[in-house]
Amino acid sequence: MPPGAPDLIEKRSAIAFNSRDIGEVSVWGTAAHVREAMKAALYRLAFGIALLNAALVAMLSLVLNRMVVKPLKAVETYALAVSSREDADARVPSGFFLREMENLRDSIVIMVGRLKQRYLQLERSQTGLAEAEARYRNLYENALAGIYRCTPGGRFLSANSAMARILGYDTQADLLRAVQTIDGQVFVKDAAMERYRELMANRGEASRLTVRFKRADGDVRLGLLHSRATFGEDGQPEYFDGMLEDITDRTRAEERLREAHGFIQNILDSMPSMMIGIDDAMRVTHVNAPAAAAMGLSHDEVIGRKLTAVMPRLSSSVEAVR
Repeated sequence: MPPGAPDLIEKRSAIAFNSRDIGEVSVWGTAAHVREAMKAALYRLAFGIALLNAALVAMLSLVLNRMVVKPLKAVETYALAVSSREDADARVPSGFFLREMENLRDSIVIMVGRLKQRYLQLERSQTGLAEAEARYRNLYENALAGIYRCTPGGRFLSANSAMARILGYDTQADLLRAVQTIDGQVFVKDAAMERYRELMANRGEASRLTVRFKRADGDVRLGLLHSRATFGEDGQPEYFDGMLEDITDRTRAEERLREAHGFIQNILDSMPSMMIGIDDAMRVTHVNAPAAAAMGLSHDEVIGRKLTAVMPRLSSSVEAVR
C-alpha cells in the first residue's frame, strides 16, 4: 500500500497464461471513489425503474381506459338516459369487453331494462291514479248530498260544495273557517245525536239517522245522516267520513201528503155509503169505514186483499165490476 494513503483499497489478481502465472496485477482505489461509483450506478438503476414504471402506468391507463372506463361510461350513460326518461329509445352499448366486463355489462343492461319497465308501469299507474282522482273529485264536488270529513272531536277537515250549500255558506272555505265543531254548532244536541255518538263509539258507523241541523242563518232543518269512522293502527278512530242529505222539504211534503190523505179518508169515512177502491188485479186499495164495517174487518185487514175475498157476495158480479 503506498504510504500516506491509509483509505486506499487494494485488489490483487494473478495473470495466468497457459496455466502458468506470468505476473500479477494490483488495483487501487479509495472508499470515496467506490461510494461515488455505487451512487452513480444506483441513480441509473432508480431512473431506469422509474422510467419502466411510467411506461407500465401509461400502458395500464390506456388499457383500463379502453377496456374498463369507456365501457362502464357507456353503460352509465345508457342507464342515466333510461332512468331520466330523456331518451326512451336509448340504445344498449356494444363493443369489445373482457368476459367479466361483459357479464357486468349484461347484468346492468338487464337491471336497467327492468327499471325501464317499472318506469312505464309507474307512469301508467300514475296516469290511472290521476284519472281516478279526477273522477272522484268530480263526483265529490258535484254530489247533491253534503260530504265531509271531520276529526273525532268534531272539527271539519274537508267538505264539498254541497255541504257548504246545505249549511248556508257561500264556499267550502267559509264553512271550514266558521265551524269549529259539528256538535252543537251544526247538529242540534238531542236524542238523535246521542244515538249517533253511541253508534259511532260502539260500531264505528251510523246510517240513515234523521237529525236536526242548523244553517248559518240559524234555520233548523231535518237531515238524513250517514257516517263511518276510519281507524288507525292503534285501533283508535282517526277521522269520521259523513254524508248529510237535507230532507226538510221532502219531509214536509210527505207530512202534507199524509195530512191530505187523512183529510180525504175522514171525508170518505163520514159518508154513509160504502166506498171501495180496487186496482186492475181486483185488489182493494181504498176502503171507507162503512165498507170495512160491512165486511166485518178493520181497514188494515182489507187493504191489499182480493175484492171477492173480503166481499164474497160480489163474486157473481166480478165482470161487471171489472
